Amino acid sequence: MIIRVILVHIGLVFYFSSVGQAGRVEQRERAQQLIDRYEIKYGHYDGFMGLSPKSRSEIRDYFFLLDSVGLSEQEMYDRQIILDDLAEFQDPIDSGSKSWWKHFYENKSHFYSLKKKDFWFSANPILFLRAGLDNSNDFVLQNTRAARIKGALGSKMYFSASIYENQASFQNYHEKTINRFQTIPGEAFYKDFDFGTDNRAFDYLNGDGFVGMSLNKFTNVEFGHGRQFVGHGMRSLLLSDFATNYLYLRANTKFWKFNYQNLFTELTPFTEKLVSGDVLLPKKYMAQHLLSFKPNHRWELAVFETVVFSRENQFELQYLNPIMLYRTVEHFLNSPDNVILGAQAKWNPINGYQLYGQVIVDEFNLGALREDFAWWGNKFGAQLGLKAIDFLGIQFLDLQGEFNAVRPYTYTHRRSFDNYEISKANYSHFSQPLAHPLGANFYELMWDLRYRFGNRWFVHPRVLLSAQGVDGDGPNIGANILLDNQSRAGNDNQRFLQGNRVNTKLYAFNLSYEVFRHSFVDLNIQYRNAVSTVESYDDRSFYIGLGIRMNYYAAYQDY
Repeated sequence: MIIRVILVHIGLVFYFSSVGQAGRVEQRERAQQLIDRYEIKYGHYDGFMGLSPKSRSEIRDYFFLLDSVGLSEQEMYDRQIILDDLAEFQDPIDSGSKSWWKHFYENKSHFYSLKKKDFWFSANPILFLRAGLDNSNDFVLQNTRAARIKGALGSKMYFSASIYENQASFQNYHEKTINRFQTIPGEAFYKDFDFGTDNRAFDYLNGDGFVGMSLNKFTNVEFGHGRQFVGHGMRSLLLSDFATNYLYLRANTKFWKFNYQNLFTELTPFTEKLVSGDVLLPKKYMAQHLLSFKPNHRWELAVFETVVFSRENQFELQYLNPIMLYRTVEHFLNSPDNVILGAQAKWNPINGYQLYGQVIVDEFNLGALREDFAWWGNKFGAQLGLKAIDFLGIQFLDLQGEFNAVRPYTYTHRRSFDNYEISKANYSHFSQPLAHPLGANFYELMWDLRYRFGNRWFVHPRVLLSAQGVDGDGPNIGANILLDNQSRAGNDNQRFLQGNRVNTKLYAFNLSYEVFRHSFVDLNIQYRNAVSTVESYDDRSFYIGLGIRMNYYAAYQDY
């Protein structure tokens, strides 16, 4: 049913005229990091920073606008990287009678690119090779080979597709997470692999792809397999890119000082490791609204609602209403669905500094809160963060600090599957949280420092301190969001960090040198110490490794 509905939506696109964007920039791409930096420093970005991906045309226009502020030599270097990446906006290159091998890297950012009057196309290889030593887990290795294509047909239609083939082993704490949830965070199906070392290794394939079209100058529709991110921080309590890719339909409407995003997805409740044989995994679905308001270039405010629901192989059509409140629909249906509300804001008080935050409310009872803050149904979380660009007056020294806290049982839901303890409508996909990596029942403080000297050297130290209460041999204490919350430890006196305490300190140092455009040599050093009475969480590790990567921007395994 959801496929038919999505195809109808896509088909309607062809009946509208277009003057819209031609593509998007992903959350992890270099352009995303640079646009965030310069928006804080100079302001006046016409787009909305609180959601990703972002429009390529808006980013192009912004970096042309920055010509008027008097960019430094290094900032002009960044500007040129952005414009090279956005190959579709460049003049066509007349290849003439060049020999075949001279057609590659005509654009410094693309292995192969082709630009004509009414279409453009690019193709890039992706490579990530890493080798390191972990004192508790022997060798840590990764071998990722991939390819990505992007393109656009006129100003109406754009597309992208990537495929990743991986073999990897991980640090001990990350392997424990894989064993605990029977899934690799950020990935999907996997099988065991033999690197010829003592530690366990994995072989896994992943990919993403989408096609998008502009309905008119206000609305863009995109259908694909991928992930989204909502927020201004390193983490998101609303929707992050921590979980693996999923099927989605996204409609984004921008008008005046508002941006309105509708997201409809098909999710998988748990990993295939929980079933035997070739059995089709059950499905659940998510519908989401995000309304953002930007009164001026210093403020951005947004309200958020999402509903996760399980149906027997069908999408609940009433949730396709793009403007109806989901809580109202839930009441009409008398449904057992999981509605989550939230809000976020960012404020740039002066150029170079930003305050941001989020609030997530899964369930809230004001009367119960007044009587007993620790009532189990008060399920909510909060984020507060700070960014400082050119900190202490040092150019390209950027600091970010962030605090996150989520109460027990947030993101969880009732009604589990008959043969599994996993609930049907929790806020997860493929046994992976859709928001924060830790799930719930935690505090976390993060500090992130980035410094660049010259155009090629990048220094990136990172500190993470967290405390979480986790399950032991007793009842469900609210950290594992996959569990049915009917198995909770009780109704009253359900407090932050209840259960078995895990205190974690993580210190990381990353040094990178850009050999040529989007190709790096990396040195990674990390010390992590987690102290707990639960053996599977207790871990102390020191890691040092070297790697090379091309067109690859990986998320850190830092939790």
